[in-house]
Amino acid sequence: MSMYNVINGLLFKRHVDRSSIEEMHVPFMFIKWFSFYDPACVELASELNRVGHQFADKQVSFNFFDTVVPKLKYKKIPYIKKAKKKAKRKKELDREHAIEMLAKSYEISQRESKNYLDMLDTID
Repeated sequence: MSMYNVINGLLFKRHVDRSSIEEMHVPFMFIKWFSFYDPACVELASELNRVGHQFADKQVSFNFFDTVVPKLKYKKIPYIKKAKKKAKRKKELDREHAIEMLAKSYEISQRESKNYLDMLDTID
């Protein structure tokens, strides 16, 4: 059983296999995913965050969440992803390569070689 099975069990299913809940239930992750379900759930998630971390035992925490959180209709939960960096353009890659080659051939730092290239660009 994975953590996502526990989250799905708490949010969507009426009956959950409680055999491995001790290991897999993480209150923070459940509250985080619950707040992503729907904007209307954010207030309840905030209250759960305030109250839910006071339990010392994961089993008690799971039972609390199981009774307080209403069972919802299943839908895929969209989560916030890290923004991917755009691929560097060929011109930028060529400039970085020129900076590295200049720094190696004249045994200067890359910052100095970048400054020299910038000066040459202003002359042109």
